[in-house]
Amino acid sequence: MKRKLFFFVFLLLLPFLSFTQSFNISGTVHDQVTRAPLAFVSIIIKGTHTGTLTDIDGQFKLDRVPENTTLVISYIGYITSEYSVTKTETPVSIFIQPATGELETVVISSTENPAHRIIKLMQRNKKNNDPEQQPSFKYNAYTIAALASGNRFWNMNRSNKSKDQKLPVENMDKLVEKAKDTSGNKLGNILAKRFRENYLMLTESYTERIFKFPGQTKETVLATKFSGLKNATFGVTTSNFQPFGFYKDYLTMNVKKYVSPVIDGSINMYKFRLKETIPHEKDTTYIISFEPRAGKNFEGLKGLIYINSDGYAIENVMASPADERGMIFTFKIQQKYERVTGKWFPAQLNSILSQVDLQTDSVMLYWDSRSYITNVEIGTALSRSDFSDVQLEYHPKAGRRSDSSWTIMRTDSLNEKSKITYETYELLPAKYKNMIEKVNKAFQILSIEGIPLGMVDIPFKYILSGINKYESFRIGAGIQTNSLFSKWFSAGGFAGYGLRDGAWKYGANLQFNIQQRTNTSLRLDYSRDITEIGQVDYFLRNGAVFSNQSLRNFLRARMDSIEQFRINFSTKLKTGIQSDIWLLNETRNPAGYAYEYNNTVSSKTFRRIKNTELGIGFRLTRGESFTRMGRSKIKTKPATTQLLFQITKGLKGVMNGDLDYTKVAVQLNHSILFKKWGQTNFQLEAGQVWGEVPYGYLFNARATHSGKRVTLYVPNNLQTVGLYEFVASKTASLFIEHNFGNLLFKPKNISFRPEISIVQAISYGDLDQAAAHQYVDFKVPAKGLFESGLMIKNLYRRNLYSFAYVGIGGGIFYRYGNYALPNAADNWAFKWGVSISF
Repeated sequence: MKRKLFFFVFLLLLPFLSFTQSFNISGTVHDQVTRAPLAFVSIIIKGTHTGTLTDIDGQFKLDRVPENTTLVISYIGYITSEYSVTKTETPVSIFIQPATGELETVVISSTENPAHRIIKLMQRNKKNNDPEQQPSFKYNAYTIAALASGNRFWNMNRSNKSKDQKLPVENMDKLVEKAKDTSGNKLGNILAKRFRENYLMLTESYTERIFKFPGQTKETVLATKFSGLKNATFGVTTSNFQPFGFYKDYLTMNVKKYVSPVIDGSINMYKFRLKETIPHEKDTTYIISFEPRAGKNFEGLKGLIYINSDGYAIENVMASPADERGMIFTFKIQQKYERVTGKWFPAQLNSILSQVDLQTDSVMLYWDSRSYITNVEIGTALSRSDFSDVQLEYHPKAGRRSDSSWTIMRTDSLNEKSKITYETYELLPAKYKNMIEKVNKAFQILSIEGIPLGMVDIPFKYILSGINKYESFRIGAGIQTNSLFSKWFSAGGFAGYGLRDGAWKYGANLQFNIQQRTNTSLRLDYSRDITEIGQVDYFLRNGAVFSNQSLRNFLRARMDSIEQFRINFSTKLKTGIQSDIWLLNETRNPAGYAYEYNNTVSSKTFRRIKNTELGIGFRLTRGESFTRMGRSKIKTKPATTQLLFQITKGLKGVMNGDLDYTKVAVQLNHSILFKKWGQTNFQLEAGQVWGEVPYGYLFNARATHSGKRVTLYVPNNLQTVGLYEFVASKTASLFIEHNFGNLLFKPKNISFRPEISIVQAISYGDLDQAAAHQYVDFKVPAKGLFESGLMIKNLYRRNLYSFAYVGIGGGIFYRYGNYALPNAADNWAFKWGVSISF
């Protein structure tokens, strides 16, 4: 009886006895050759379905592992190995051997490619699994990024002593050679060794991001730290290195858009192969490789995607460019997702951005960035007032956080290389520390687009405002008070003298800042200046014109002299909708050209026009974002879609106004990206004036032909039409440019990488009371202006110090139709252009 009772009790205690004989194990899996940690390695307890994957840093953790068991370690491109578990309290290091010369493992099926079935299921569930398709979320992110050097960085000058090949590394050589401590002993060898063995630069940030569907986002940098700077005014975040999430149709890296392997229809573009199936207790992970199909020419990626059967969501991703030939900057990104309240959400994001020396095909410099996502809240309540057009903002105390604060914000303590890097900058002599601070100051100058002088700035726009054919060059400057003087209002003025026209221009402004979040302000301006005839500036915002025609501004030659008083109220109704209301009173005179306007209604002849105008304008954008750092607001991403609309009314008799008119103008800019055929950009513009107005208030056809045979190419303009050749009171124009990029062909010669664009322009117009405009020659495009052209960028490009390519291109345009010129040769225009690529 006692034996039976003992046996029964033993059976009851057996699970607990087994539990006491198990333990937890953690560690890191490394490449046996390079000693680098390996992300997303499969670790399975032999004979079971229990296991895990290493994280982005190659680390893993397994709970309740029985004693005397074996772990099976498998990874794509490596020999599957086994590791015998021994009880230990310290993390273990496991090294696995690359599989050289072995055939890759691929799961074969006699029917449909099994990878295709899984990819289709993943695509079908994208909306449910994509974090940015959720109603809202909130998280914190800690990012640490290190700039490190490859051997080529330090040996560059030894292998090439030519004068034109010197690189910034020489400055580092001089720095470490000349550096001395207070005792006069050289620190050069110490500094050189530290920079070689550790990092050249280190930066950290801690941010909070909120998101609300569709597309409303704001990230606040709560803390930032930069080696060598006491109070960093800038820093890096996750978005500086890679997109958040892998579910986007196009992934933008280094200004280039790559077609994502998860885009609908990707099976026809990418080759997918099921490499491995990893079963777990409740679900399964499918490891699928991807690369562009043979013969498919598009900007694609290659790598591995891990899809979990729980919702067929992305669990891990590793990706890099499919074709790295001729790339100065290349990259490798890794993303790890985890379940948060039943949803998959990014947990770790790693990036390695490398700068390659193309002569030796070796790495010079590389950024190693790691971001850790914590405190995730999905479905958190957010209001409209939480967002604005600023998507990245720096907390006022971001650069002044204490060491104790950083200890809390870091997900782990700094490694030795990071600690030594910070310490190395502390060893630098004072003059070099001051040099780094000056770089920080220069960055501030660029960000505010002006020279700061305490409580006032000298804006660049006042210094560079007069570079055109009419003035040649304007010598002048201006000042503007900043937020150090007052955050509620700003006052300023400018003055300048045109060298060619010999005339002074000047003005003053006063702006009241009502609300920063909605950009609500009331501005009063007085100016005595010049303005180009027949151009719609749409509405002004803090003195800056919403226009992408800055290149054309250098060609401006026909101007009106103008004295103007203006009051303008501006606000953002929503994140992407700006509205302006203004009232102005101005006096205009033709400047340097003969003109008179005969008003047929009043039978009066005008040369000097007095006008009072009331206007309202709207600007609608999509995809545009800004960053606010201190008192500067920088556009970090241009709008993919922009709609400009304004309506103005001439108030005759009000403040001595001479004109009675109504004028409407609208412009739409939009870009369309195609998976296999490049990108199409188009601009549609239309307008009409009701009532009689002088020459300066009409619509001048957008054109750039100045009479020279070869001129600069300016997009969204007629290339073969004279600057002031066509005028209308009713107008409609369409400009289309389709850029095939390198999709038509990609030569092996990296210096010859042509990007072919086809361009089409169409413009119609009509003019009421054409006879009222005297002493000035013009045409009216009533039957339509037509122009077609071909532009080829990067016909030749030069590698500039392994930093960027400077490319030279050209094109040819032909004018045809009713307004073709009698001499056939005059209908042709040749253009040139310069481009920068990486």
